[in-house]
Amino acid sequence: MKKALRLLEDKTFCVITGAGLSTDSGIPDYRGEGSAPQKPLDFEPFIESAEYRKEFWIDGYKDWCDFSPAQPNDAHLAIALLDQIGFVNGVITQNVDGLHYKAGSEVVAELHGNMYTTSCLRCGFTVSTEEFVDLLELGNPSLLTNNVDTENFWVPNCSACAGPMKPDVTFFGELLPLGAFELAGEIAKDADVIVVAGTSLNVFTPMTFIQTAKSMGKPIIVINRGKTMVDKMANLKIHASVSDVFPELCNQLPMPVYI
Repeated sequence: MKKALRLLEDKTFCVITGAGLSTDSGIPDYRGEGSAPQKPLDFEPFIESAEYRKEFWIDGYKDWCDFSPAQPNDAHLAIALLDQIGFVNGVITQNVDGLHYKAGSEVVAELHGNMYTTSCLRCGFTVSTEEFVDLLELGNPSLLTNNVDTENFWVPNCSACAGPMKPDVTFFGELLPLGAFELAGEIAKDADVIVVAGTSLNVFTPMTFIQTAKSMGKPIIVINRGKTMVDKMANLKIHASVSDVFPELCNQLPMPVYI
């Protein structure tokens, strides 16, 4: 912690976050140590197959019920506070849970989208995922029981053009949201230090920002339980819970003086 404070004092830093940041909010880390294997979400079959979309929404409904009530934990809240007092210049996240916004962070690049909106793949019409889930329940009363009628399961299409609806999260094989990627690049460019938190970086999306920062001589701090893909690049590795480390940084970093 003393070395982290020396690296961060009088600096602005960005935080690159992954699933490990949200585990204390009740959202599983699908790639962390000991995690169960999960079925990947593939873009091409989602586009091509009504049956695949049906299976996705049956599983997705349960995930929505389980995870949409999640609230920010101590790590999210501490990062937001560090943002508000001038240390954190932005967050680059692989998460789609929106918890950084809920915590109060203002500049957030969501590299893999956000689960709270759902859009038409044909015309781009967007509704809240909550509204879409309400339609799923109305059309599939068995969702509210322990025995879902998978054979007759109905998936609503776009109310504007009857096209297929997909949550605004990035599937495998799908292009990243361009605006979020460009914002992430600006955040990393403007930061003096890069802090990687709660991610193994097995998904390579943020790697370019870390490599660029390292080539510019910017310090890299990794906070994660378990190995990451950038441990050898890091100036400092803290093997600890992000929910413990970020509140401690809030407590110990000297407050900036504004003139």
